[in-house]
Amino acid sequence: MSPFSNTKLSLDRWLKYCELMILGLSIRKFAEEIRVGVKTYFYMRHRILDVINLSLKNDKIEGIVEVDEYFIKESFKGNHSKSTIFAMPRNHRKRGKSKNDKKKRGISKEQICIETAIDRKGNILMGAVCNGRITTNQIVNFFDNKIC
Repeated sequence: MSPFSNTKLSLDRWLKYCELMILGLSIRKFAEEIRVGVKTYFYMRHRILDVINLSLKNDKIEGIVEVDEYFIKESFKGNHSKSTIFAMPRNHRKRGKSKNDKKKRGISKEQICIETAIDRKGNILMGAVCNGRITTNQIVNFFDNKIC
């Protein structure tokens, strides 16, 4: 599957989008640079991310494997004001730094542990395992029947 199939946008715009994606510009700046609307930007973003996700989707890795964990902050980004089901599980965060903003040092329950592994053939395996510190049992369960 190609992100460029069945699209009316030119290849030049897609390539410019990929270039800007690496730079990490804001949504509006992206849309302005590529000359598309914000909705089209989201459409483009999800097509690229779907292809990346498919290329990373491996069920098994083999041989010599290097393993590591990566922690990211849990995000509830989006407009939940219209949702009657969703309830924010923590206090919201504000942009910027405030002197009253208390940061938790180290690994906390507000972080998601992403387990990653790569073998010598370049096959990649990754997945969200838990919130907070990871245990040996969680690592064993994640890799169960996935390493040959």
